[in-house]
Amino acid sequence: MRGKNLEFPTIARPGKLFVSALWVFALWPLSVAAPVYGQNEPAAAEPPTAQVLKLQLPITTNVKSAFTSAINRYTSRLPADAQKLPTLVIEFTLKEGEEGRGSIFSDSYAIAELLTSKEIISRVRTVAYIPRTVKGHAVLVALACNDIIMAPNAELGAAGIDDDAATIKKRVDEYVEIAKARQHVPAPIAQAMLDPAVRVAQVELGVDEGRKFVMADELEKLRETKNVVKADILAPQPLLFSGSEGRKLGVADYLATDRRGVEQALQVTLRENAQAFGDWKAIHIRLDQSLNREMLAERESILTKAYNNGEANFALITIDSDGGAADGSISFVQKLINLDPSRMTTVAWVERKALGDAGWIALACDQLVAAPDATIGGDGSDTIDQQRRKVFATQFQTVLSDSKKRPWSLGAAVIGQEKPAFLYKNTQSNQLAIFCEEEHKSQPDPAAWKQLQKISDEGQRLSFTGRRGEEWGVTELVADNLHQLKEHYGLENDPTLLEPSWADFLLRALRSDNVALFLLLIGGAAVIAELQTPGFGLGGMIAFICFLLFFWAKFLDGTSGWLEVLLFVFGLIFLCIEIFIFPGFGIFGFGGGLMMIAAIVLASQTFIIPSNEYQLGQLRNSLVTIALSGVGVIAAAVAIRRFLPSAPGFNRMMLEPPTDQEREYLSRSESLADFKHLLGREGTTTTRLTPAGKALIDDQVIDVIAPGEYLDANTPIRVSEVRGSRVIVKRVS
Repeated sequence: MRGKNLEFPTIARPGKLFVSALWVFALWPLSVAAPVYGQNEPAAAEPPTAQVLKLQLPITTNVKSAFTSAINRYTSRLPADAQKLPTLVIEFTLKEGEEGRGSIFSDSYAIAELLTSKEIISRVRTVAYIPRTVKGHAVLVALACNDIIMAPNAELGAAGIDDDAATIKKRVDEYVEIAKARQHVPAPIAQAMLDPAVRVAQVELGVDEGRKFVMADELEKLRETKNVVKADILAPQPLLFSGSEGRKLGVADYLATDRRGVEQALQVTLRENAQAFGDWKAIHIRLDQSLNREMLAERESILTKAYNNGEANFALITIDSDGGAADGSISFVQKLINLDPSRMTTVAWVERKALGDAGWIALACDQLVAAPDATIGGDGSDTIDQQRRKVFATQFQTVLSDSKKRPWSLGAAVIGQEKPAFLYKNTQSNQLAIFCEEEHKSQPDPAAWKQLQKISDEGQRLSFTGRRGEEWGVTELVADNLHQLKEHYGLENDPTLLEPSWADFLLRALRSDNVALFLLLIGGAAVIAELQTPGFGLGGMIAFICFLLFFWAKFLDGTSGWLEVLLFVFGLIFLCIEIFIFPGFGIFGFGGGLMMIAAIVLASQTFIIPSNEYQLGQLRNSLVTIALSGVGVIAAAVAIRRFLPSAPGFNRMMLEPPTDQEREYLSRSESLADFKHLLGREGTTTTRLTPAGKALIDDQVIDVIAPGEYLDANTPIRVSEVRGSRVIVKRVS
């Protein structure tokens, strides 16, 4: 019997020895045949698998359609005679900074109705996993599940936060209906989660009757018939409780900070297997040998294209590298972090090694799968000094903190941050996590995490094996080969391997700083040449192609957009206005030049204002590129003006400067018209002077010039200088 010790009966002293001998003789064969634990034992049965289906919040019509279709496909594939209901974990996912608000009631209710239908209840065990705060009508979906698992500090409730009081009153019946259909969350609590006017009491009854939830206005009536030991009014209104509070209320069945905790709570192995709901559209990207910026840029472009075009929802990134390109790896990490996990799942597969900065990429994927003896992190072929390492650690901290995929201290420890990292265990959910002291203190409930051991010292670059990562809860799966990985994720066929195409090789060349400098130099020189020719000619076409290639490469590289293109185009327009319409005015030329420089700088980087040393270095490189191209354009302009007009072939397209004899002839021609007698005379402009135009002086209409001024018609003027036939005027103040 449980709770009691088993004892042999007491035997009388005279026959005790004889009877004991009989006991030994009788039990001796059994002791010989008894198994030795740990030797020749059958392997422990693996836990059953449970499928994960993400529910992207807020719930809209499109989300509802996709989700219900996935549920229906899943149930249609289930065997009709299953002895045990399969478990389906519905993971509520939402973007950083959001709380699920904005879910449409009708679409949320449609999902809840489906989950509480006889077809689902009789064939599937549904579990709502809420890792972050969820408000609004998405709460209905959680109420419709068999079980609810919450992170200790995630909150659930305030379902009517998007509605007014009148609308909330109309929807109370639906919430009560869903709560009663599952009988998991008491109906009064469901009402209080929706309506701020509803007050619910938690009542402790007699020993044999336990706990009950009733409306506050029914409390006095209950006291008349029951032995009410204690009654507490739940707050706040509307009801909003954390995972820890929900556990005490009995609404949250388990607490888990991540998927590993969900597996431990349910005693299952989670699989995010799109094959169960449809089909994976999987791609395969390889990062092998030594990494370099060009290779990473190519792979990043391939991933971006597949993601933007909807060509894939699963990216397998195989890593077998010593690293070697810290700058490029940080860019690739940023790309992985910014992918919406509801649109694409990224899985890193490390069979042998992902050393140095290659380990950063492995940790930035949604899930990490590694062979037992594979090495992740540690020293690689990337050569970065301590100062740069601090910059990278800060960047890694920023991107991982924003994504919430895993503690940033792990990634920073792999880089080699100055703060030691420790292994912690959550005393509420038994989850393991790696924090430095700074990140531990930033947790919502630091006291819930117990420090177990130090895993890295100051400045040490942490490395770990796949087996150790599994112990720490870092790796999703430890697999001996790719076949096991495919089985885990339900990949029937090998993912499509995407390799760089000719366009990727072209893009790699265009991305390089040297080619960018060359394009800017040739484009600027072509503009100068175009200004020397009448109409639109070869120079203009060459300039257009060069600048088009420059911005196209930067656009595909993810650093340029329409803003940079528009800045450059309008800057060029302002320069043309300065040259052809308002020469000498200055504002248009200066402003246009600044706009073009700003466009080129912004197109060469992902930030606007640098915030760390790495970004300052990128800004410095961009400015050096512009300065060198500017010097080259000036040199090209001098060469074009001096040599190109007399070059064979180009002399037909360009205007050659006049010779000394031609200048002397022009001077004599101008001197034939003598306007010196007008010096000091006053008159009125008859047309706009921009800066040249016509004016009426001494009853004579003549051509005049007002350098550096813009004068409207009928403006009083005075002749300030006469040079042959050129009459220079100024405004009469």
